[in-house]
Parts: sequence; structure tokens; C-alpha cells
Amino acid sequence: MFNEAYTDPNSQLLVDRLARIAQQLRSITLSTMSDYQAEVYSAVNAVLSLGVAMTPLDPVGGQGPAVVGDAANNFTILNNDAADIAAETLRVEDTVADSFNLAATTLNQLRQQIREFIYQNNQQRFSEDFLNSQNLSGVSANLDFNAGLATSPVVSTVTLSPTISIGTDSVGEIDSNSSLNNLTADVVGEFFQWDGSSLELILTFPTAQIMNRITINLDNYSNMEISTFTTTPDGTLIQDVLDDLGVNSIDIDGTSNKFSGDVIIDFPPRYVLTARLVLLDRSGTDVISIRNLTCEQISYSSTGQLTSIPITAPTGTVAFSTIQNVFSPYVTITHQLSYNGTQFTAIDPGDTIVLNSTPFFYRAVFGRSASAFSAQSPLNQSPLDPVGSPYYTLTTSTSTPLGNGIIERTLQINDITGPIILRETPLPNSLVVQEGTVILSLSAQNYVFNDNTVAFPTNVTGITITYQTSSLGSAAISDLENYYTPLLYEYKFEVS
Repeated sequence: MFNEAYTDPNSQLLVDRLARIAQQLRSITLSTMSDYQAEVYSAVNAVLSLGVAMTPLDPVGGQGPAVVGDAANNFTILNNDAADIAAETLRVEDTVADSFNLAATTLNQLRQQIREFIYQNNQQRFSEDFLNSQNLSGVSANLDFNAGLATSPVVSTVTLSPTISIGTDSVGEIDSNSSLNNLTADVVGEFFQWDGSSLELILTFPTAQIMNRITINLDNYSNMEISTFTTTPDGTLIQDVLDDLGVNSIDIDGTSNKFSGDVIIDFPPRYVLTARLVLLDRSGTDVISIRNLTCEQISYSSTGQLTSIPITAPTGTVAFSTIQNVFSPYVTITHQLSYNGTQFTAIDPGDTIVLNSTPFFYRAVFGRSASAFSAQSPLNQSPLDPVGSPYYTLTTSTSTPLGNGIIERTLQINDITGPIILRETPLPNSLVVQEGTVILSLSAQNYVFNDNTVAFPTNVTGITITYQTSSLGSAAISDLENYYTPLLYEYKFEVS
């Protein structure tokens, strides 16, 4: 008589059907208690014996005149069953969501335990990897525990929506049970699977968008590699993200971002019309699985800081080091040390420090240089930018808009004794170098041009350099000011 579907007291289907007959039983009028018991038992047993099946419809006579009640009763039965199914479906969805959240919480706890075990401190080393906010005080900086880094305070975050397509350099095919839409659908249980050794993703925006972060959520955490990550603001100028980060490739697996498993790549902001991302399978299974890919535009405050709690170990002579990305000359991190938590002195990564006493305090101050954006020169004038170079004298610099996102630079330079480094990337075949009125020849080795550097075999003067470049490249640096931040991944004091 009892169906297993109703042994669970949380069954919404059972609750709804029993509630419905309860209302019906309250309205009946009978003569004896035995009649009431028989009616109640009959109605309850009818619900329990029905199980998960649909309620049988009332028969409609095939002969005789039509009766409105025959159709109306069946519509009521169908309506009640539909409402019961909808309620049960919602309950199942809630249960699945609760289970998913519980699993995510459990995974985060395991990640945290792994992180704390691997990065734990001892008497020989104090290392703060931004895994535990209890190790920091006086924090105005932004601590991203999932990415394992500190940045300037976040002002706003905008999720961008590119159109994603498969590039022609891919090797393999989309799994028959998967879809490219799963990369951006963000649906629990859905993921994108590529059956092959190499996947080239092309991200395209309707118009050039400022972007400075990309996040990849993995599915199976098998070893993969990002071998190529380039962007272009106009389809002509190519900017290499990996080169900006000082790496040739990025390994991605369960250890990514200090064992969070998520792949979060922060890079110097740039205008992006199209991005090219190449992922390689390094596990040998020829399977690349991704749950989600997100592009973001994050703006930051100009300043922020964080201060450690009192550090009691190590003692004596220690080596100070950091893992950081500081995109000079636009942003900086000033490192400081104190013995009382109020008066700080500057220290630099790589310094060997003789600690006067313990405990001591560490402070990091994040800064952004407004002058670096307002006084931007088309030349990378070492050693200090934008101070003039010792290798030449820049007489004049003019810019002419050509339309379609292109500008033309003309630089008049005298007294050249060394290399001239262009900050911008000239468009192909647009660089012209003149000495006076004479156009110099690259093929005749009158000058050399490599890695945005113009060099001459001898000292020269009266040189005019003309080239065309994208107005959304380095020329648009002032537009990107609010999207720049230094990135601090770790600081460490270790017995030397």
C-alpha cells in the first residue's frame, strides 16, 4: 500500500496531495464515526497507492449528451497534477543547490587546509600569501583570497561579454555531449569539453573594451598550459599578455592560484577588440575541460595599504623577498618595516635585514603615479621616465590623427649616441627614418630596428622618425589610469 516515494517526509508531492484531500475531508458530513474513518482511510490510501503516477482521469461517456462536468473535472485533475509536479521540481532544484553549495564550501575548506599546510610559517620563515586575513591588520587594500594576491582597493567590477569562437589552429573537436555555449552559460553541472590536444579560443567584442582580468574555472584540473595569450585593440596592433607578465606560458591545474584551482590572470589593462587564447593539454589524455570563462574590467583606487600583525619569528638576520608585479612607471609598491607599528622605514625586496628586536611589523603601500599618465612620452626614456635620455635629445614630438583609430607620430631627435626605444609599436611598414632630408635604408643597415628599438651604427644627429600606431595602444594610456594596480602575491622574511 505504501509507496517508497512517500517515505521521505520532505516529499513535496505527498505533502501537496495530502493537503488537498485534507481540505476535501474537512467539508464532508457523515452520520457515524465509522463512516468518517472509512472515508479518511479510503482517501489517504488512494493518494499513497497512486505513487508518483498521474491521477487517473474521469471517464467521459461516448454516448448521450455532453456533460460540462466531465471535462471540467478532468481539467481540475490535470491542473492539480501539474501544480504538484512543479512544486516537486522546485524542491529538487533547491536540494541540488543546497548540495552544490555544501560541496563548494567543503572544497574551499579543503583548499584552505592545503594552503595553510603548505605555506605555514615556522621559526626560520614568515611568509604571508594572503591566505588568512587574521595575519593582517589595518588593511585598506583589496585582498583577493581566491587569486591569492593583494591589490589597490577595488572601485568597480564589470563583467564583459565577448563572442567566443574556436580558432583554426585548434587540434581536435568539441565533444559530442558538449557545447561552446557552456563556456559562458554558468550553469551548475555544465562544462565545455574539447577532445584534442590544442584549443584556440578567439574572444571578440563589438567594440574595443578595456580589460585587465580573465578567469578560467576548470572542470577536472588535469594539467594544461596557456601557451599564447594575445590581444589587439584594432586588429592590427598585437599585444602579448604573457610578455607583459614576464612569462613564456602559464601552467594551469589544481595548484593554480595557490591551490584555489581557479585560473585568475591579472594583467596590465589594455583596449581589447579581439583576444586569442591557446590552451594545450599536458596530461596526455587529449581532453580540455572548462566550466566557465570570464572577462572582467576592474577599476581601482589610486592608493591602499596593508599592515601585518606583530611578527615574532624569525629573528636575527633575515632576507626579505616578495612575489609581485609592478607595472612601472604607472604603479608602485613601497615596502616598510617597523618595530613599534607606528614608525616605519623603507625596505626593498632582496634586502638582508638585521632585526633589532622582535616583534616587528611589515607594511605595503600601493600607489599609482598620476604624472606617469599625464606626462606620457612616445619614447621609453631610461633610466627614469619621462626624464630625458642620456643617449639623445628629443627636440619635438607631434601626433596627427589619421582616423579609423590610427595616429601618426613624428619625432625630431638630435645628438644620438645610443639606442632609441619606442614605447609604442609601429604598424607594419609604417616606420620611416630620415637624416635631414635623406631617407635612411633598413636593408642597407643605415639603422637597425628590433624590439621597438632604433639603433644607429655611429653617432648621428638631425634624425626624424615617423611611424603610424594605434590610438588605442600605448597612446591611450591616459584612458587606462583607473584600471592600473600593483599586484602583491607574497612577502617573506626568511633566515639568511
